[in-house]
Amino acid sequence: MLRNLAVIACVVCGLVLIFIGSQSWLENRAVERAVDTFLIALQQGDRDTVLSLLNPHLRSVVERQSDDEALATFGEPLSGISYRIQQVKINGLDAVAHMWIEREGFIMQPTIHLTRDVSTRWKILKLDDLTIDPLWDDLQRERARRSDEELAQNLKAALQTRPGITVERHADEKSP
Repeated sequence: MLRNLAVIACVVCGLVLIFIGSQSWLENRAVERAVDTFLIALQQGDRDTVLSLLNPHLRSVVERQSDDEALATFGEPLSGISYRIQQVKINGLDAVAHMWIEREGFIMQPTIHLTRDVSTRWKILKLDDLTIDPLWDDLQRERARRSDEELAQNLKAALQTRPGITVERHADEKSP
């Protein structure tokens, strides 16, 4: 009888531990799903889905600033992005997801803070560490410089055949 009681106690303890472990796994998976949905919506340029995943305060801030020049391309698809969720930490109604995002060989490692809203859905509270790889900035400046050079060469070629026109190029110090 005592042996049967011990076996039953072990089975019950095992089931409780499995239940607790599965709950933790399900919570982590819910956070990962919210982050996945957010990043996929960004990739596809799905502005409405992106906004629906933001908590109300952040959503209102983004909507007010969407006319800003910095957000002029918000809602346009982003191609060539790969990402990985490195770690998820949940503390009650708050969660933190550490990310690894790569595009064209350049890497960002942002942190996404989430909070559970009244509907028990995870909403993005803020994004940290959104620093751009300095090499990305250098590449963009070089692309702009090459584009400017090509435009200057095309203008020069088009205008040189016109009599009485002299073409000179002056670049200020701020030019890329």
